[in-house]
Amino acid sequence: MAFFTTQRKETGSYNDKRTKPCRSRRKGKIYNEKTKNGKLTVWGAYERVILAIQNARKWADSTCRAYDSVFYHYIAEIYNDIEYASLTEETAEQIWSSKIDIFEGSDAQDQRARSIFVSFVEQACRAGLSLMRFRDTVPFVIPEDLSQLTTEQLLEVRRAADRCQWRPKSLTIEAEIKIYNELIKRASTQGECIALLVMLLLGCRTSEAAGLSFGNIRKMADGLYSIERREVEEQSSRTVKTGSKTASGYRLLPLLPQFYELLEERKRMVQEYMEKNGYTDLDINDMPLACQGTNLLTRCTAKEMNRIFKDICIDAGVEEGFFFEAEAMMAIDKEAGAEYENVVVAYILRHQAATELVATDASRAAISVLMGHKIEDPNVKAFDYANADGQRELLHILMQRPLYRYICGATDMEQITLEKGQSAVCGGSARLVAQEDEEFDLYIDTLEPYDTIKIQLEGGARLLKKNVRKTIALPYQRPSGLSMVNAVTQVVTEAEENVKAGKLADKPVMIAQCDDPLSELMTIDDLQINWKPQITNGDGEPIADSSEEVKKAVCEDALIAVLPGGVLKEVPKKEFVYNGTKRARRDEKIFADKTIDRVKTIWPFSQSADKIVISREGTAWYLLVEVSAEEFLQADEWEECRRALAADGLMISREKDADSLICGAQNGDMVRLPAEKLHAWQGQQQIVRIGEAPLAAACFCKATDDILLISEKGQALRTHVSDLYKRVDIGGGLTKGMRMKTGTDDRLCCCLVYQPKRSLTAVSQQRKLLVLRADSEEKAQLRAQGHVGEGVCLVYVEGSDRLAEVLYTDQAVLLLSDSGYAQCRDISVLREKGRRAKGIEGMKRGRIIRAVCAKVK
Repeated sequence: MAFFTTQRKETGSYNDKRTKPCRSRRKGKIYNEKTKNGKLTVWGAYERVILAIQNARKWADSTCRAYDSVFYHYIAEIYNDIEYASLTEETAEQIWSSKIDIFEGSDAQDQRARSIFVSFVEQACRAGLSLMRFRDTVPFVIPEDLSQLTTEQLLEVRRAADRCQWRPKSLTIEAEIKIYNELIKRASTQGECIALLVMLLLGCRTSEAAGLSFGNIRKMADGLYSIERREVEEQSSRTVKTGSKTASGYRLLPLLPQFYELLEERKRMVQEYMEKNGYTDLDINDMPLACQGTNLLTRCTAKEMNRIFKDICIDAGVEEGFFFEAEAMMAIDKEAGAEYENVVVAYILRHQAATELVATDASRAAISVLMGHKIEDPNVKAFDYANADGQRELLHILMQRPLYRYICGATDMEQITLEKGQSAVCGGSARLVAQEDEEFDLYIDTLEPYDTIKIQLEGGARLLKKNVRKTIALPYQRPSGLSMVNAVTQVVTEAEENVKAGKLADKPVMIAQCDDPLSELMTIDDLQINWKPQITNGDGEPIADSSEEVKKAVCEDALIAVLPGGVLKEVPKKEFVYNGTKRARRDEKIFADKTIDRVKTIWPFSQSADKIVISREGTAWYLLVEVSAEEFLQADEWEECRRALAADGLMISREKDADSLICGAQNGDMVRLPAEKLHAWQGQQQIVRIGEAPLAAACFCKATDDILLISEKGQALRTHVSDLYKRVDIGGGLTKGMRMKTGTDDRLCCCLVYQPKRSLTAVSQQRKLLVLRADSEEKAQLRAQGHVGEGVCLVYVEGSDRLAEVLYTDQAVLLLSDSGYAQCRDISVLREKGRRAKGIEGMKRGRIIRAVCAKVK
């Protein structure tokens, strides 16, 4: 666990923007805002961003004053007179640890101060006061000597390294566009972004990008400029040396006009700074293109570039697990570490450029010139392109990249009208218009073996036959007419729309395992096609594919549906399509009868445990395990029980070793009943007398358990079962329990045994699905608050939405809606989040009424 963990989203509800900060009564010590050499101290930096912190976190006035007091009394004292810009994540932790006694043993005060310090560091980074920023992205730090790890940690490192190998080899276009825009935005305050832009646009290595100076810019012709790659930066030294990794390392690379204008503007800014500050002895041509932060004359290092880019990656939607997996891969494969110059994160930009260049119509030799690789063709040399015509040819190749087309706005999609007897080859996405009553054969291949294909049939077009070959061993030669033009126009247009809408594609990222992505092109010996096309109609609904092997999942319990009018019916569907992706797919009907289009609720009927059915008014029926679902639905003796269940009753399964039954009303009132008394009668029995609110939740448990009481608005209260008074007999009333927030219509919805080592899955009525991170570390667990209290926010529930179910499930969850549809989701592929997080789309239709555990067959 990281010393300083990632800050959560805004924790307050104060929505007005303040014009001046709220401060506490600061009495006593006066802290200096600057060091003796005029640099900002931690206190000085805090005073500059305090307003931004309070507005960003949306704290109430009282909270702002309380947190300001914590900063004044503890944090300012810990870092007294220390230059803020000199702090790193490591030194900040070391200084804090050396002065931990200031908290006088109070862990709560220590944790609160750390949280406030992280909020401060986040805003200070955004204000350009420092590069330091805390990101809790790894489970543990990987040391250089792997023998220092435990057996479990070493196993996790090897697994992470293996996962890295199987990731797709490129960023999504959405992420690439977002990264580009963020680099442009930050370039004025974080000079490292210029080097990162060079890597992204031109595919340079990290040391090459850091080693560039203004003197490397060359005019090739009117309106055509290039950059000469001559020197590299010595590792983390801020000095450059003449050198290259390969004989082709010395090269001219054409500049996009927009990027050239950015560099020229930056050059003018540096010249003005030099003249203003009297640096007359320095030559502008020797000044770095990419500087350290705002220190225009100081060259940035690869480590600083890496830190900035990691930050941008996370903001752009690149999943955080990538960083740990990449570090793991380098720890296992030392040669890979040398290839990536020990900056594995930033190096992905070079591989992004290489991956896109491979998909253009360029020759292998031309791509090698652009990338600085060894040129295998003896008839081609790098200097063949060191002239205006050669640079125009390389720029033409670069213009086929999706990012270049986005920057230049070249996103119009080509349309091809097919005629009888005509053949056409399209290198990616294209719109094909066919004549009426004509048939065409469509052959599709992918850019990468893990890419997917989507075909949309519009108008009267029909799919006559679809044939998928998973493995092929035929000579593959790209037709001369095949290019990326059609592919990038469509994908860039869609990506640009997604970015504007705040959406991100679901495809993760990786780094290729070798320095030369060209060597990873498939050959005749190992050509594998692993994709299967997704074919949809004009409305985007998938067309069934009988050739696909569809995984099925089952629910071990029978499912009893309560239909409108109080009719109970067993769900006939026993198997459900298993959705192993991160996105919601098409839902499936649970009843073949088309007249059943509305379901009130659904209850799992355990085939292996006793059960109890409790009415809203507290009347109960005890069902032994021998009672089958069929008998329960048909036997006359259970008629009253069925009627109670249909009238919003509860059905709860009992674990064999349970000794207590906890019942909770909608207003949070609760009672603990002796389980051994519940099966001692036949027929119905009043087990609890309710008050002003009906029963809403119940669960069986043991005296040694802790339970979670969860409300519809996502509040959770943890309490020890042993703290609840256990009634000697049944039939008593409820006592005060979980308090609902005043002024809200919140209600209790769920009661379950707390299991901190397992991930908790939460589902809302408006189809939001969320998997919470396991609370295996004691300090991360929900704090027990007794049986009376409001609890804490477990899940962020927006607007009118409410929680439908919270449960523990290890593999899959079956979501069931009131419209009679279901979708089985694999929770292991979903990113686990911390408390107070929002969910993702769980299914497509209706309002979710129940979620139950499922397993893959």
